[in-house]
Amino acid sequence: MFKSRSKHFESFMYTTFITYLEGESSPHKVRALYNFDAINDGDLSFKKGDIMEVDETTQETDGWWLAVHCDTHKRGYIPSKYVIKDDTSPQAQE
Repeated sequence: MFKSRSKHFESFMYTTFITYLEGESSPHKVRALYNFDAINDGDLSFKKGDIMEVDETTQETDGWWLAVHCDTHKRGYIPSKYVIKDDTSPQAQE
């Protein structure tokens, strides 16, 4: 499973770079519902209440999303069922 997620991570980084260059970045923020301790090297640990950005241009892989932690700026996979869309962001308030 790790090799599969690693391949998608490279794709995520490339897609994120291209959308940045094109000015069409599409990340959305999610809030952690539970604590999560990384299982594999490519996973991202977080605590309940932490905010992360998930790039909408990437597809969910076996229940995992690629994300960037908003406080630590670390990147990795997070379990999609451990987070919920963060509706407190300024974009959601509009």
